[in-house]
Amino acid sequence: DASASALRKMTKANFVSGIGGTNEPYFYAYLNSNQTFGTTTATKIAFGHETLDSANGFNVSNHEYTIPTDQGGKWWLFLQVRKVNFAGDRFFVDMYSGSTALLSAESNGGSDSYDTTSGAGLFDLAAGDVLKLEAYHTDSGNRAINGQSKSTFFGGYKLIT
Repeated sequence: DASASALRKMTKANFVSGIGGTNEPYFYAYLNSNQTFGTTTATKIAFGHETLDSANGFNVSNHEYTIPTDQGGKWWLFLQVRKVNFAGDRFFVDMYSGSTALLSAESNGGSDSYDTTSGAGLFDLAAGDVLKLEAYHTDSGNRAINGQSKSTFFGGYKLIT
């Protein structure tokens, strides 16, 4: 109120009008069984289940998340992938938007053959961008990533701006 001639009552509804909001849309998908893949071959991680998907952007049949219409902007994305009993020379996971790599998370060898590899970051994404994860290893033969106890997962949410 620009008038200084009267005392005005300020209510909470008037005070908080236009601020706040929710971090939507959001999603969380996970691998529900072990997935085997060959050496030196980038392989899409087959996230077959989701527990959260506020805008129905995650497709469990092609294992990808599509940024919904009118939801471009700043997104916080995260991932974790757990190996199953191998300590290969090199193991990494890439997050892609289309053919553009957004994030690479890596673990190298070691004695702990059930290592987890994780990563997170803030990304500027456009409506229609398609997100996926691919895993790669240099150990000999076929190896697997863990799909038990939701130890391999992928998710994110749009930030309030």
